Amino acid sequence: MMRKSTHGYILMDKVFNTEFEMSLRLLLLLAYSSNGLTIDQAAAFDFIAVYGNIFGISASNLHGDNNLIFSEYPFRRQATRTALKSMVLNGWVTVKDTGSGFLYTLTANATTATKKINNAYSVAYRSSAQAALNKYGSLKEEQLVALISKASTQALRR
Repeated sequence: MMRKSTHGYILMDKVFNTEFEMSLRLLLLLAYSSNGLTIDQAAAFDFIAVYGNIFGISASNLHGDNNLIFSEYPFRRQATRTALKSMVLNGWVTVKDTGSGFLYTLTANATTATKKINNAYSVAYRSSAQAALNKYGSLKEEQLVALISKASTQALRR
C-alpha cells in the first residue's frame, strides 16, 4: 500500500493489483473510447484486454496464464469503480449522466498524460485495448458480461 516517507513523498510498497495500477490501465483504455465507457464496460474491456488471448485479440495474455483468471473478474468491477471515482476526484476523468447510466471519459489533461506513458507494457496494453474495443465495442454491457461468462465456462470444461 502507500506510506509517507521522511521527505514528504508518498511511497508505494506494492503496485500490482492496486488502485494506481487500475487507474493507469483505465487511462490507456479510455483513450481509445471515443464516447466514454460505463463502469461495467470499462471493467469488461480491461479484463478482455489483459486476457486478450482468451478472447482472440492477442497472441498472449498480458498477465500470463493461470487457473484463476476468471476469479479476478468479479473483483475487477469494484476495482474499476474505485479507480474511476479517484480519477474523477483528481480531475483525470469526467462523468456524464446519460439518463440510463454514467459514462466516463478522459479530460484533456488525462489525454495528454496518456501520450507520455510509453513502456513495453503500455504499448502491449494499448494494442490489446484497441483490439478489444474494435472487436467487441458494439456489444451492450450485458453481452460483454455474457461473453466473459461463456469464456469462463469453456475454460472450466478444459
